[in-house]
Amino acid sequence: MTKFDRLKIQFSAEYLNEWDKYETYYDHTRKSKKYDSYKLVKGYLDDHLGLNHVLYKETDTEDLIDIEFTPKILRENYFKLISRDTIRECLENIIKTGLIDFDIDSVLLNSRVLSLDATCDIKSPIPVNDAILALQYISINESYYIRDHNRSNFEIYYGAADDSPRLKFYNKFREIKRFPEKFPIDCDKKHFEDILRVEVEIRDFQSISKYLKITKKDGYFNLQDVLNTDSKVVLEVINTFTMKKDFFISKSPTSMTAAEREKDEHMKNVIMQVDYDINKLMLYLKMIKGFRNVKIKNRYINKLNELRFSKFSEEFNILNEFKDLIEKSYS
Repeated sequence: MTKFDRLKIQFSAEYLNEWDKYETYYDHTRKSKKYDSYKLVKGYLDDHLGLNHVLYKETDTEDLIDIEFTPKILRENYFKLISRDTIRECLENIIKTGLIDFDIDSVLLNSRVLSLDATCDIKSPIPVNDAILALQYISINESYYIRDHNRSNFEIYYGAADDSPRLKFYNKFREIKRFPEKFPIDCDKKHFEDILRVEVEIRDFQSISKYLKITKKDGYFNLQDVLNTDSKVVLEVINTFTMKKDFFISKSPTSMTAAEREKDEHMKNVIMQVDYDINKLMLYLKMIKGFRNVKIKNRYINKLNELRFSKFSEEFNILNEFKDLIEKSYS
């Protein structure tokens, strides 16, 4: 079953109950060229963990409500995340904030999903920070970048301003200890001990369709289709980021010509100098103008993966073990 750490949904304002009763909680001054809008004042949001954003939009065709929320709205059940099993409780708790009211059944059946974060919480068989250090040696496609954050989390992304999915690995228990004010006080922290959280941020419709394997209805993705997808979203994204082709083992030095040995040794030295980092290696190839030469680039990438597998064989085994654990988490 697919679970989520964030959902942004949209539904018709027709499903609201007694909007006039709650209108004073919203800022009426914010306007767009396309529509007038009413945004829930941040001060009210700060009192309700898990409710990130509420917006009322008056468009030419219909009035719409946008709501973004996280499983923190589940309070003591935060660890269960958002899923088809917990979505009703999420919506009930949003209503309990006293900041908005709507017909839950109508919202469940007819909401659109605008963006989401798909999530897996994995009980790590080794210390979580050790797992994160090992997983950073994932052999990613050269189009992507790895960004490390204080050795307790890292992310893989396509480009800073790009809407493509971002894959994050982080120590959930450490995050809770660092920012206790952002954690529901009703929830037992023990649920997150030894948990490696793997999360995919998906912000665009193309990626929702690609990774959740669902289609639009009337131009949007239906909430029920998102919640009931059979796609193993996190695993799908990991497999997209990793290299598509297996590397081949270089010839032994004794069977190489003198020129081949010289090239091979040079590649080894370059890769060691960039600390086996594929992004630094791509920068080096750009400097020597070898980036546009497919044969040269592939030769370096192949050598990088060969050396990584040899030097970091334990890390590769850890990666494969975690992929198996992620796979099992969907059952």
